[in-house]
Amino acid sequence: MPERSFSVTAQRISLLITAVFLVPLSSWSQTVDSIIEGNFSIRLGGHRSGRLEWPENTVTAIRAFSDRWKQALIEVDVQTTADGKLILLHDLDVESVTNGSGVAMLMQFEALRALDAGWQFTRDRKEYPYRGQGVVIPTLQEALAAAPDHPFLIEMKDGAEVAKATAAAIREACAEQRCFVATVNPVTLAEFKSEAPEIATCYDVLDAAEAIAAMRNGAWDSYTPPHRMFVLSLELQKQFDLSWEELRRFQERGILLCFFTVNREDEMKHLESHGVDCILTDYPARLAAVLGYE
Repeated sequence: MPERSFSVTAQRISLLITAVFLVPLSSWSQTVDSIIEGNFSIRLGGHRSGRLEWPENTVTAIRAFSDRWKQALIEVDVQTTADGKLILLHDLDVESVTNGSGVAMLMQFEALRALDAGWQFTRDRKEYPYRGQGVVIPTLQEALAAAPDHPFLIEMKDGAEVAKATAAAIREACAEQRCFVATVNPVTLAEFKSEAPEIATCYDVLDAAEAIAAMRNGAWDSYTPPHRMFVLSLELQKQFDLSWEELRRFQERGILLCFFTVNREDEMKHLESHGVDCILTDYPARLAAVLGYE
């Protein structure tokens, strides 16, 4: 082999080895599979990225949350704007979190971006510490980039082609292996699964009912789970009349159990005692204390 060719080959091998060993282990550890295998904990979940501790669904909240807790899950809500941008926002109207008004999916992204997304945040209804601090409504790509070593639970809300836009944003961020996607709309969920079958999804009510029926009618062994996470509340557990034994059977099939929105300390302790995989809360610091994180 000519000397120059050998030198180029050796250089490429050296660069490859360097790339492999310099990648932080955390960037590989938060995948859906590693979470299910128990190698990364998502017991602590920030609902709307911790909405009562920081301005909800913002990069400000996501950075603060992810800097403070290294093993945790970040939950956000997405919808599309009139010009097709995918943004983080829970409500239809922007009034609940900004200094503006209007229905987000009928507004242009540029107009939404000009709003103050920290305007309504307050811990005591007296002080508004994030007003005028440059907090804006972010895109999903910006949110994923703000916490590259954390898994996300993304709830699709409203807007045209939200499923397609969500899949595209996740792929653009190379975050396919660290996202769970949910929606209450069965049609939107089906569209997303068709668009991005490689990205983990969560049970909707219809699929949950089908799974429970299979379990109770003796068809559980032949049942193939279509989703990787079952997200429910204590109230939904009562409505479905689900026992903890039944819920553990979901876990035995590799389906993660995630409860929302849990803000009371006694309920946090109750769920922790039953070994649920994730608890979503508006008060992550409170939950972290219950879990012994701090």
